[in-house]
Amino acid sequence: MAWTALVGPEIEENLSLRYLAAALERTGERVEVVPFNGPDGFGATLERLLGPDEAPAVVAISLSFQWRAPECLALAVVLRQRGY
Repeated sequence: MAWTALVGPEIEENLSLRYLAAALERTGERVEVVPFNGPDGFGATLERLLGPDEAPAVVAISLSFQWRAPECLALAVVLRQRGY
């Protein structure tokens, strides 16, 4: 079954992603909040999204802080190169 990945910081609970996840789940969507807390988590985030398990049908990236724009753009570029 296809699923939706909501990617963003999870150092503390990310309520914006959790509210969106809850709304999508109410419509029957399978949703997972995928942590992306900083540059050190880049590889782990990509592994979750592109790893051996079923890839998500949709990936949404939450840009919570302007200073994280380069990291989020880099993630989006890699995802785009991999077919998203």
